[in-house]
Amino acid sequence: MEQPVADRLLQAAVKRIDGGLSLEFLNPPGRFAVLHREQLLGRPDEVIDRTARELQREAALRGYILDLAECQFSCAQAFRDSTVVFYVTEEDGSYRPPDGRVIEKLVRMNHYRENWGLKDWKQFMQAKADVLREQRERSAGDVWDSIRKDRVFARVASDILWGQKPVRSVLVQQLEDGYEHHLVRPGAADGADAGPGAGGVGSDGVSLRPAEQDPPAAGSGDGPG
Repeated sequence: MEQPVADRLLQAAVKRIDGGLSLEFLNPPGRFAVLHREQLLGRPDEVIDRTARELQREAALRGYILDLAECQFSCAQAFRDSTVVFYVTEEDGSYRPPDGRVIEKLVRMNHYRENWGLKDWKQFMQAKADVLREQRERSAGDVWDSIRKDRVFARVASDILWGQKPVRSVLVQQLEDGYEHHLVRPGAADGADAGPGAGGVGSDGVSLRPAEQDPPAAGSGDGPG
């Protein structure tokens, strides 16, 4: 399968920012990426081969037998990953074709590199750390607020944290018992469901006054004599 290629004008714009940059498609992970030319002592293939042989020799000293081709592949992947400036993706990490946003990001990064000092970077990293800390505190506060308000959630969370299998809530069991009592009311025959008003209980489970109950059947002996 032929790999996608970035637009030539976009590639040229990347080169104008820094001659050592390039825009290429990497597979894996199947994303475009901005790469920089690594400063190496020698050609990249020679450096990869030398590093692979050192890795194979070090593994042999530790009792592991590794194939040279596997070591070369691992070193090539590591070398490639070390040249990645950033991947061209959406905010959620999904695939996105390169466009003008790549140039905007490179210009912004280049401005930071050329104009920011150590103090500027320290303030920037401190601001990011403050934002992340506030997000963690807010998330933790939401969890504890839910635990305080929801007894069922608190019990389940406690069981999970202690490595126990969550059990059914007592509250849920009580509701089920009440529902079964609502279906089978006093005064019904065995295995039968009494109708509304039987046993002095209405359809909503509330006791009825004598005037609201069903009149006794004829000949039952309960009516006026």
